[in-house]
Amino acid sequence: MKRVISILTNKIFLGLLGVIALSLVIWFGADFVKFGEDNDTLSTTARLFLMLSVLLIWLLAQLLVMWLSHRKNSSMLKEIEADQVDQDAVRAGEEVAALNQRFSEGMDILKRAKFDTGKGKVALYQLPWYIIIGPPGSGKTTALVNSGLEFPLADTHGKNALGGVGGTRNCDWWFTNEAVMIDTAGRFTTQDSHKTVDSSAWQGFLNLLKKHRPRRPINGALIAISVQDLLTQQPAQRSYNAKLIRERIDELQKSFGVRFPIYVMLTKCDLVAGFTEFFANLTQPERQQIWGTTFNIESTQQLNSLPSELDQLIGRLNDRVLWRVHNERDPAKRALIQAFPQQMENLKPLLVEFMSEAFAANRFSEQPLLRGVYFCSGTQEGTPIDRMMSAVSSNFGLSRDAMRNQSGSGKSFFINRLFRDVVFPEEELVGSNKKLETSLLWLRRGYFAVLTLVFVVLIGVWSVTLSRNNEYMAQVNQLIAQYQSEQSKLGQFDQDPVNTLPVLAPLYNASRVYNQEDHPWLSSVGLYDGSVDEAADALYLNALRKDFLPRFQYYLEQRLQSMNPTHPELIDTFRAYLMLADTEHLEPAVIRDWAQDQWQQRLPGEAGKQAELNEHLNVLLRKGFGSVQLNQAVVDSTRFKLKQIPAAQRLYSQIRSGNLGQEQLDIYSQIGGKSAAIFGYGQSSGALQMSALYSKPGFKSLDFSVKSPLLQQLERDRWIFGDEEVDDFTEADKEKLAQELKNLYLNDYSSQWQSLLNELHIAKFTDMTSATATLKQMADPVYSPLVAILRVTKENTALTPGWPQPTLLPGTSAATAGAAEAIIGKVVKPTSVDVAFRDINQLTTQSEQQPAAVNDVLAGIKELHGYLNNMAVSPNPNEAAFAAAKARYSTNSADPIRKLRILATNAPKPVSDWLNEMADHSWGVILQGTKAHLDTAWNQQVYSVYERTLGSRYPLRKVRAEATVDDFNQFLAPGGVEAAFVQANVKPFLDRNWRPKALDGQAVAFTDASLGQLRGADTLRAALYRAGDAPGYDFSMKPLSLDTSVGKFELQLGEQRFTYTHGPKLNKKASWRSGRDTNIRILFEDLNQTLHRETFTGVWAWYRLLDDASIRKVGNTTYRATFNKDGRKAQYQLSAASRISGLNLSLLRNYRCPQGL
Repeated sequence: MKRVISILTNKIFLGLLGVIALSLVIWFGADFVKFGEDNDTLSTTARLFLMLSVLLIWLLAQLLVMWLSHRKNSSMLKEIEADQVDQDAVRAGEEVAALNQRFSEGMDILKRAKFDTGKGKVALYQLPWYIIIGPPGSGKTTALVNSGLEFPLADTHGKNALGGVGGTRNCDWWFTNEAVMIDTAGRFTTQDSHKTVDSSAWQGFLNLLKKHRPRRPINGALIAISVQDLLTQQPAQRSYNAKLIRERIDELQKSFGVRFPIYVMLTKCDLVAGFTEFFANLTQPERQQIWGTTFNIESTQQLNSLPSELDQLIGRLNDRVLWRVHNERDPAKRALIQAFPQQMENLKPLLVEFMSEAFAANRFSEQPLLRGVYFCSGTQEGTPIDRMMSAVSSNFGLSRDAMRNQSGSGKSFFINRLFRDVVFPEEELVGSNKKLETSLLWLRRGYFAVLTLVFVVLIGVWSVTLSRNNEYMAQVNQLIAQYQSEQSKLGQFDQDPVNTLPVLAPLYNASRVYNQEDHPWLSSVGLYDGSVDEAADALYLNALRKDFLPRFQYYLEQRLQSMNPTHPELIDTFRAYLMLADTEHLEPAVIRDWAQDQWQQRLPGEAGKQAELNEHLNVLLRKGFGSVQLNQAVVDSTRFKLKQIPAAQRLYSQIRSGNLGQEQLDIYSQIGGKSAAIFGYGQSSGALQMSALYSKPGFKSLDFSVKSPLLQQLERDRWIFGDEEVDDFTEADKEKLAQELKNLYLNDYSSQWQSLLNELHIAKFTDMTSATATLKQMADPVYSPLVAILRVTKENTALTPGWPQPTLLPGTSAATAGAAEAIIGKVVKPTSVDVAFRDINQLTTQSEQQPAAVNDVLAGIKELHGYLNNMAVSPNPNEAAFAAAKARYSTNSADPIRKLRILATNAPKPVSDWLNEMADHSWGVILQGTKAHLDTAWNQQVYSVYERTLGSRYPLRKVRAEATVDDFNQFLAPGGVEAAFVQANVKPFLDRNWRPKALDGQAVAFTDASLGQLRGADTLRAALYRAGDAPGYDFSMKPLSLDTSVGKFELQLGEQRFTYTHGPKLNKKASWRSGRDTNIRILFEDLNQTLHRETFTGVWAWYRLLDDASIRKVGNTTYRATFNKDGRKAQYQLSAASRISGLNLSLLRNYRCPQGL
């Protein structure tokens, strides 16, 4: 049964069971896992291959473990062998040779040896290792030789030879089936022969153990202490030996980094008087018993319990004394037996003292793990020691007989089971190297964490993928149902391909659910269902051909029918249409590019729909259109349209729709960002973009020769027109066609650049600062935007090298100039683009004799910049602008603005326009500054006086407070504040009708309201100051009616009296003067002579009366005034001497001095 259990728990047997179990999982479990696009399970061959692979991996792992074990074993023995050779070098000749031969033979056997531990065979380094230390002569080797342990190499080398395997002055290596026993030299413990050598050898020995057994260099230590030494040594010597043993124990613990069990063997117990006689009757099994004490592993006070444990042992001896004395017949032996417990009692204090000194706890080293104290005897040799008789003899001066010398019985006492039952079973009691164990622990943790993570991830992945697979299946079913629903909504007569998107989207998504590119991990973990994917793809492709393709074809037909013969996309559209049914000439890129352009034009801002349409078409192009029947009527009508288009025009349309025609020349970046802003265009405006087709590189890239690809394409496009309809061009026809094509291109080239230049305009200057900044940049000879645009223009429109001809020297005759031009024209033939842009390009053409003409233009701009800059940097820029504007209005001198206009008359377009725009904009900011200055000055000099003296006073306002005549005169009189300012500052900018006077097409921006008030003030002066320097005027009064209840009406105007009593209605002259007529009265006298009076006083009393009366204009110069008092009325006709009269109260009441002009 024990053998069966050993086999069942063997690692190899368990490993084979694992391999078999995994193989069964592979064989039967593979039916549930599918791989690859075909959704197949693993074949029988694949399963067998996987099973053999698992077996092979397991075998390789076993071989690796065996190899590593052998490697460690060999490495360790090599170092032992090296140590042996070094130490044996001192031995004499023959002995050295013999020992080396035996040692080498032992090494060879140990390298191959396997030791049977009862749990299987293991290598040497896998056995538990125990070290035996003790002073010289303490009986270490004797105890091992007589231990009764099994030495597997004894059959070949003998028992004595085993002790010599590795045996040197350093140590003996004893190899048993249960453990390796290392019997160290006694000098390692005492280190008294040669301290430096012994210490170095001891440390080297410890390093050797630690190197080859880093986790547990030893499984325990046995301390051999001779009873003879305890009994015979002086206290000082015993204490010294105890300290030495503690030092060696501390060195072991410190060097190995582990806490190991320590077993103390008290050897040579046979030298205690009576030991041999007391135990002489023991049988062999009884001699193999353990005689000693094993401490509680959980106790930390082992030494405290030692005396009591020894007392128990001695008590057991006392229990056996009577029985042993009774059975012994020899009186001498009986005496020894009787005294033996007392001998042990005498040994007790010596042992306790020694153990306390050797194993007591201290603060400087770790407490040793003392497992027990054991008495033993390996052989009975020497003279026993009788401490009692020695003490008696010494105390009483008696002589004692010498003890009989023992000859050696060859029996061992209390050793065998000590190793087998106590030491070896506790091989796992030793601790481990903390640093190494910590590293190994974290390594194991990491290993198990990785395994756990892998396991969790695998389980998670399988769970998630299984769930995802179910979700995908449900998703496919849902999408198919959605497709069926959308399909029913799609009308039979709905021919728009865009409307098929809701129908195709579900099927497209269904075909992507199991797509390998989108979900590669599905097949990787064996959950890919290829049949579902294939069915979804087939259904999607069928819908494309049934729903999308006919509508796409119809869309092409509609486009072809809607295009006129000159449409640039006609031939490309027709080519794409024909390719639907002509697989021989099918070029997917042609259809794809055409469709992409169409979707962009038709669905701007709907990138999602564009992408969907492109993707559906791409799938059709990859899978094939299937059978497509074209509309022959559309084919015939389109071919008829194409035949109407001249060949050159067709080819040119292809050039324009080609890649070069779609690329853009970024003129914005070439002239610079700030330069572009000067022209009023941003980068996003597109105004400074030109098709790369109309650039010099584009011109050079085109081939207009007879052998050009463009003309060769006519031959390639024969299939588009039908073989019987295509023109068959001769070489002469091709040359003519090439020239026509080139002319079309060059004409369009000129038009494109002319349009671009004509669209450029100088952005309007917002103020003086922007004007000077712009003009400064424009005048810069290096960074001028004007020069930049001219250079860009020249770079792309001067297509013929060496033309135009260089400028001739001044004084060259016209005949000479014409002859030179004719000669150069024959040698270098310019294009129409060169000719069209000759004048503008010559602006930047220079020679050694003559600088570029654009320099004159830049000088004029620079002068204008200085002109404006002087105003800008003056203390009052607006006042400076006002002075400049007034000067320009007053004289016709050649100021910089007029000079720039003169330059513009001699410059080619559009440069002349740009110069005029700079002049206009500059004049505009000057007028703008003029207006600002006038507003400020008016407000400070005129409006402030008005507001302070007249603005809220009578007679301009119907209020109680009145303006003084002096204030009124100061402001409104001829030469007053208002009139003087207008005459000096405003009149130069106005015509006779009080309208702004234009100069160079611009005028000061006076508001209509302000001009109306200026005109009103002038009228008011004409009405009030006709008679002198003070307000006043002449008029006449004529009574019209008087109430019948009133007998008399009288109006007293200063010294003037006007009376009416229902008599003749006579017209009488009257006058009003502001400083004279300050007392005015009206009087009504009833028939009963009751008087009704009202008096008005003050300089404005006349106007107070007119305001109180009711007065209205009835003619150009006549007014009707109705005076009333207490219900009595008198009506008079007032006639002014002039059409402009002070009687018109609206002249006063409507005047409001404006805050600004």
